[in-house]
Amino acid sequence: MNWAARATMMLTFSVVAKPDTPAESVTICMMDQGMNLVAMSSARAKISKIFVDIGITIRWTGPSHDRCPAGSIMITFLDVEPRERPEALAYALPFEGRHIFVLINRIKNLNLGPKCVPTVLSYVVAHEIGHILMGRTCHSSKGIMKAHWTQDEYSEMFSRGLAFLPEDVVDLFAGLEHWRAQVSVTTLWSGSARRR
Repeated sequence: MNWAARATMMLTFSVVAKPDTPAESVTICMMDQGMNLVAMSSARAKISKIFVDIGITIRWTGPSHDRCPAGSIMITFLDVEPRERPEALAYALPFEGRHIFVLINRIKNLNLGPKCVPTVLSYVVAHEIGHILMGRTCHSSKGIMKAHWTQDEYSEMFSRGLAFLPEDVVDLFAGLEHWRAQVSVTTLWSGSARRR
């Protein structure tokens, strides 16, 4: 797509990106084992706002019998050794389309203070949801989809907040349709496998 067509799409999208009621929704199943409930509630609210601002409603659910509903994105909190993914705060499996793993001790060890954990957690999770919905591991030069945040970005999180770049929003919506199709096929396949 040439730059003029992409710019037109971004301008058109910016006019319709903030409907009163977002037309798109995504279900997130959070396996919040061992997490502080107040911190989780605060993080969920921030994540929901980040996505509502671009026209996507996040629907939160918890696991039922240790299983997340079909068609949902599952977030699991892990404690890992420092040698595993040494710079990552979380990682997603965008080509699989369903799993996000948050390395919660890394977020807590950023030394930003315990009251900062929900805010940082919300941007980390939003970033990984972005990877899942876009279906890719690429990063942006700034904003939520930046690969590694600096002290300036952490400061911005607590002042005016980070956002998805306009081109990230275009990519999110472009990927959303593909993600839905992928999740539907996976759901049908796993459902038929269980019936055998």
